[in-house]
Amino acid sequence: MTAAAALVLVAALLVAGPPSAAAAPPAQDVEATTGAVQAASQGGTWLELASGRRVELALPAGAWLAAAGTVGESGDGWIAAAVAPAGRGTEIVLLAGRAGRGADPDAAHGTDGAAGRAADAAEPAASLPPPPGRSAALRLEPLPLIEAGRLAGLVWLDGADRRSLAVRYAPWSGMGWGEPRLISPPGPGSQLALSAARLDDGSWLLAWSAFDGHDDEIVWSLGREGSWSAPRRVAADNDVPDITPAVVAADGGALLAWSRLDAAAGAYRVVTARFRNGRWGEPQVVGPAGSVFPSFEPASPGLLPVVSSNHSVVRLDAQAPRPGPARLLYVTSRPNGWEVLELDAAGRPSRVATFVAGGESGEAGRPVLAPGRDPSAALRYPLTGGERAASWRPAPATSGDRREARPQP
Repeated sequence: MTAAAALVLVAALLVAGPPSAAAAPPAQDVEATTGAVQAASQGGTWLELASGRRVELALPAGAWLAAAGTVGESGDGWIAAAVAPAGRGTEIVLLAGRAGRGADPDAAHGTDGAAGRAADAAEPAASLPPPPGRSAALRLEPLPLIEAGRLAGLVWLDGADRRSLAVRYAPWSGMGWGEPRLISPPGPGSQLALSAARLDDGSWLLAWSAFDGHDDEIVWSLGREGSWSAPRRVAADNDVPDITPAVVAADGGALLAWSRLDAAAGAYRVVTARFRNGRWGEPQVVGPAGSVFPSFEPASPGLLPVVSSNHSVVRLDAQAPRPGPARLLYVTSRPNGWEVLELDAAGRPSRVATFVAGGESGEAGRPVLAPGRDPSAALRYPLTGGERAASWRPAPATSGDRREARPQP
């Protein structure tokens, strides 16, 4: 692809600002244009879009995918953010393109279970430049901010080493990057696991894990029109690690989930908190002992979330506001065990489905929640195409006292 053609493609797919009134999708459909599932196999790294189409990514040698999402008014465009070796450090790699007709469903998987390549090629991907002003060896965890199907900006981590990372943001104008802005300077230790959601008032809620000199805490910042608030703790300081946050827009605010060490149990548990009117409610324990790596899953058929990958751990982030209950997926202490917890608008658990591995070869990688399967829940494994179902049951009445998850007979 020539430089001129690449610029036309980038401008068409990623131009910032709201679409015209005639083309603007209703609020409940915004999620459909901001989601993709990523998966990696021995054959490479690919995106699976909400339409079911698959796009194989041509990443540089040694690069790993950090985040991906769909863009464009019809959702046929995509953007992928990766991290690649660069000298003695790392640099952000950004690719954008349009999907083709997608993979042949009958040829999507080989006999060895590995994901197949797209049946026909899409337009060649355009390479976007990374944000300017690189001043440190490492740039990590690039996370595109997608607003109404358009790229609005990028947040990422940078620093001299992994214990001195800052959080930065750069706006995207439609034709290039604005000057990077500092959200959080380097602290006494690591800052990791960026997660973002666009709230229904148009602001951005960013959450991450930051070491305070004793343990990790979950912190947050609110972004509006390119300005970000000073980072603050989500909850009162404590003496145990709080890690791997995931945030999702909810009616009138947001829900946040993360894992907190339960010192008495000697294991992590998933915790949630509700954001409303600029404040966080009290955290509540919703996961059993051994529950980690939470992600919010789509509640409506046909909608897939944005996916982030922190090295080998895949975390899914749903950025756009959407109606309906929030569904939280997390790992349990059982081998290849998963649990899906449904939360109401206030963040209270309503029902839960527990999945226990059966040893099937189709259960590889992190699953996603298959939509439209009530009265049961089903997990789908994008890497292999395997599925597993489980019945919903009422969530425990007191979430703070949950025991180890037990599957329903």
